[in-house]
Amino acid sequence: MKQSSVFLVRLTPAGRGGVATLLLTGVNAKDIFLLRFISATDLCRLSCSPLRPYFGKLRLDETDQFEEVVARIIDSDNVEIHCHGGNMIFTAIEQSFARDGVVTKNHIDPADKNSQRELALRLLPLAATERVAQILLDQYHGAMERELAEIGKLTAIVDQNIANETIESNTDQKTQIELEQLQFQLQRRLNRIEENRWVGQHLIKPFRVILTGKTNVGKSSLFNAILGYNRAITSPLSGTTRDVVVAQTAIDGFPVAIYDSAGINNFDANEIEEEGIKRSMELLEEVDLVIRVIDLSAPDNNLYVGDNVTKNTLTCYNKADLPVDLVDGICVSAKTGEGIADLIEKIARTLIPNPPTQHEPVPLTNPYHP
Repeated sequence: MKQSSVFLVRLTPAGRGGVATLLLTGVNAKDIFLLRFISATDLCRLSCSPLRPYFGKLRLDETDQFEEVVARIIDSDNVEIHCHGGNMIFTAIEQSFARDGVVTKNHIDPADKNSQRELALRLLPLAATERVAQILLDQYHGAMERELAEIGKLTAIVDQNIANETIESNTDQKTQIELEQLQFQLQRRLNRIEENRWVGQHLIKPFRVILTGKTNVGKSSLFNAILGYNRAITSPLSGTTRDVVVAQTAIDGFPVAIYDSAGINNFDANEIEEEGIKRSMELLEEVDLVIRVIDLSAPDNNLYVGDNVTKNTLTCYNKADLPVDLVDGICVSAKTGEGIADLIEKIARTLIPNPPTQHEPVPLTNPYHP
């Protein structure tokens, strides 16, 4: 029996929901889709633009059973289908395409579990932001395979030119310059993959950022300002935060976990405060970015926490709304919101100086199996 080369894959998590997204993928998947799709207009069959969604009805059987769907025809081998959520609808669509020889792929073949395309498919339902989902879709659609193929071609050309140069001792300067340019292009592409590896490690597992500093410098207020809502309790009293508080948000489209740490005191703390301080200090070596918060209204009374930390560190001066002398650095007011947008942008560029662009290869890491 001939093995099917077209698969139907559910991209959204299993279960009841408002909308489900399916992927029809494989050789000439578009043709199979168009056999069952009745578009509301003729534009779908005439243009099939990947940038445009098409609304219509999908024929479920040989009678008059239809399901309203929105489709995006990515290319001849990939079609996204957006339909009403629920297992009954998915089963009906699955059975309809099964009549055309399409196989439903609900699980990952153990032999392929480590491939970038298969891993991207497994991680896609866990994507917390649209940007992460787009990066995963690019990897599923073969961004890494295409880049490695181009790198392979460049490597072959460079190796051949080096071999020719070895044979011909009188290589002219123009040929030498061209070879150096090819080597530079090759190294640049390899370096870019390695640069994006850091991003691939944090598509699902968030970056970790901790706010640290002395008590009453406004860490909890700054924590709430970055999040955009009141997650931590704030008070004019020192030592309000006794433990590490964490909340997850998105910065520049990437998941980020923000930690509000217990204030570091110069004086003797009680047992509860000491435990909070201990946990805060332990986190300093584990997070991806440390933000030292300094009180502008009392700059001489601040404890510079994290000076010996080897992680990325930003210094943020808080309480800029007070009549204080501003300094050369990141000055914000957690109370009024002044400078918060600039701080968030600085956090984004410190964590990811050069984010991947569309269709770029990003090496993926399974967050549950490092």
